[in-house]
Amino acid sequence: MPLVLNKKGVTLLELIVVIAIVAILAAFAVPNYFDYLKRATISENAAKMASELRYVRDYASARSIPCVFTITSPQGNNNGFYRFNETAGPEIVLPSEPALNIPFPDNVSITCLTCAGNSFTYNDTGRPEDEVRIRLTPEDADLAKTIIINPVTGFVTVQ
Repeated sequence: MPLVLNKKGVTLLELIVVIAIVAILAAFAVPNYFDYLKRATISENAAKMASELRYVRDYASARSIPCVFTITSPQGNNNGFYRFNETAGPEIVLPSEPALNIPFPDNVSITCLTCAGNSFTYNDTGRPEDEVRIRLTPEDADLAKTIIINPVTGFVTVQ
């Protein structure tokens, strides 16, 4: 009668081969994942700021009140912040951000490329006088995003 061996499980060699394949795949996947996270974070920050700019645009036009956007550059331990207020009145508290001074996201600098003195005004119809370009620049400058506000329509876009 022939001898029948009931073989169950995996050999050590098969296990090592599978671990090696997983390690090779991880070596390619992990750096791409971290690059994706950087791109997603700056895109999220730009979308949030664009949303806030749209809210203040609508606030200005609905109330027929000019509103000012101001950027304060980082100084010392201060990471920098931006804020919105009515030209002749109080600061505007946004629904998405309870603080009056909205801090810059970590490791991101924000500059207004077309603003004199790092501020611009939405007029009482919710439009700036000239085209506004606000740049969000992370540590990797290649990932920078620009928010553009059209002076004719007040339309806010992210590029």
